[in-house]
This record gives sequence, C-alpha cells and structure tokens, in this order.
Amino acid sequence: MDKIIWVVGQYKGGKFPNTNWDLYGVFTTKEKAIAVCNDKSYFIGPVEINKTLGEESVMWPGCLYPKA
Repeated sequence: MDKIIWVVGQYKGGKFPNTNWDLYGVFTTKEKAIAVCNDKSYFIGPVEINKTLGEESVMWPGCLYPKA
C-alpha cells in the first residue's frame, strides 16, 4: 500500500453528486488536516497515492466534516 495523504476542502454548495467545493490543501496526517479546518464547511478525506479511484461518482470513503 502506498502512502495516504489527506485532502482538505471547503464545501461551497450543491447536492451530491453535483457539489461545489474549493481545494484548501493537502497534508501528510489526519491531525494536520483537521487543524486547518476553520469551520463546519471544511471537510477532510484520505487519498492513497498512486491509486486510481475510478470514474463513477461515489461517496468518498473516509471523508468527514471534523467541525460539523
């Protein structure tokens, strides 16, 4: 298994699967990702490096809103 990184984004609107969000940053640990979340609109999610995720829209496994 390759390294996991944590993506931080900010939800801007819409409903799944047509949501709008801004990329806020990429971090090496879950703790660092949570630390930069400013309010309940920020989410984090794990991504495995060097792995394709497919083309189908799905709920992101491990994604959460830590301040919600």
